[in-house]
Amino acid sequence: MSDILKHPWLEVPWKQLLQWKEKDRLPHAILLKGRSGIGKHLLARQFSQWLHCEHPGGDSSCGQCVSCHQFAAGSHPDFLEITPEEDKRVISIDQVRQIGEFLSLSSVQQKQRIVTIFPADCMNVAAMNALLKTLEEPPGNALLILVTNRPGYLAATVRSRCQMMTCPAPSPNQGIDWLKKNTDAEEDIIHLAMQLVDQSPLQALQLLNADHIKHCLSFMDDFSDFLQGKIDHVELARRYEKQDIKDLLYQFLLDILKILSRESRIQDGTAMRIKTVIQSNVQQLQPEKVLRCVDKLKLGMTHASASLNPRLFLEDVLIELV
Repeated sequence: MSDILKHPWLEVPWKQLLQWKEKDRLPHAILLKGRSGIGKHLLARQFSQWLHCEHPGGDSSCGQCVSCHQFAAGSHPDFLEITPEEDKRVISIDQVRQIGEFLSLSSVQQKQRIVTIFPADCMNVAAMNALLKTLEEPPGNALLILVTNRPGYLAATVRSRCQMMTCPAPSPNQGIDWLKKNTDAEEDIIHLAMQLVDQSPLQALQLLNADHIKHCLSFMDDFSDFLQGKIDHVELARRYEKQDIKDLLYQFLLDILKILSRESRIQDGTAMRIKTVIQSNVQQLQPEKVLRCVDKLKLGMTHASASLNPRLFLEDVLIELV
C-alpha cells in the first residue's frame, strides 16, 4: 500500500495526480497548497517516486526497484529537492539557479526530471523572479512541484503559472484515528497534541514522538499555579527560560480569550487537561489583560531575535496577567 493511502485525507489529491498522468494531462508545474502538517511534502515525494517507479502497482510504487531504492536513499539522479539551507530560513536565488542547470540535463532514466520546492513560500523575491524564467519556458521533460501552506506569500506571477491543487485537512476524527494507529499515547494526550498544533496530525505525531507533550503538560500545570497566585511571573519565566514555550502559551491564551469573549464554549474535543485548567482559572482573568498578553506574544514571535532574552521576554508578557 502506498504511504499516501495510509493518510486517508490525502487520497483525493493523490488520485487526481494519478489521473492527470494517466490521461496525459500532467502540467509542467503544480502548486500543492494546504494547512501545515497534513502531508503535502510527502504527497509530492511519493508522486515523484511513483512517476519513476519501474514496476508501479496501480496507485502505489513497488518500493523494490532500483529507482525506488534511489528515492529512499535520496540519490535519484532525476529528482532534485530544494529546501532552505541549514541554519537559513530562505531559499536563495543561487539554489533556484540550480533548478535551471538540473533541468537542462537529459534524464538519466529517460523519464521526467522532477524538482520539488519546499516550502515554496521561503523563496525570496530574487529567487521567485529566477524561477519565473523556468516556469515560462520549461523543458519538455520537466515537472516542478511547489509545496506551501502560505500560497499568498508567493508572487502572483508564480502562482498563475502553476496548476494549483488544494490538499484537504483531515477531519478531527480522521486525525485522531490516524494518531491512534501510529502512537501508543493515551487518547487524552493525543487530543492535547492535536489542539496544540491546530489539528495537524503529522505535527502532533512529532510532538508525541519527541516527548514534547510531557513538557506541555508540565507548563500547563505551572501556568495554572501562576494564575492562582501559587507562583509569580518571575518564577514561571525562570522555569521556562531555556525552553521555547511562546507558541504553546499563545495557543493556550487564545483558547481562554475565546471563552472569555463568549465566542465559543469549551469544545468536547478539547483535551481534558486544557478543560480543567480553563475551567479552574477563566473567571480570574480579564479579557483586556489576556488580549494585551496575546498581542505581546504575537509581536515577539513575529520579530524573533537571537538577542532577545527569553526570561525577560516571558516576564514582560506574563506581568500583563497579574
